[in-house]
Amino acid sequence: ERWEHIHKRHPEMIGYEEHMLKTLRSSRRKQQPLETDIFKYSSSYDNLPAPHTQVIVVVKLGEQINEQGKVEPNNFVLTAYMK
Repeated sequence: ERWEHIHKRHPEMIGYEEHMLKTLRSSRRKQQPLETDIFKYSSSYDNLPAPHTQVIVVVKLGEQINEQGKVEPNNFVLTAYMK
């Protein structure tokens, strides 16, 4: 569902899924000041289509209660785009 959203709203990301995953794995995150459960990850790349130089991935960090009644992470990508 998230891939569909990203491809529909940000078609420039089609074919750049590996860039998005690398950005999530290896870049620093920045917490949003007003929405403290939302973080932006960004990385610069030389091989993006002009005029883009960065991939931005927005993630919401959360928790949920599992079937055993234990709290577990429920983090997910909200969107990704080029800048």
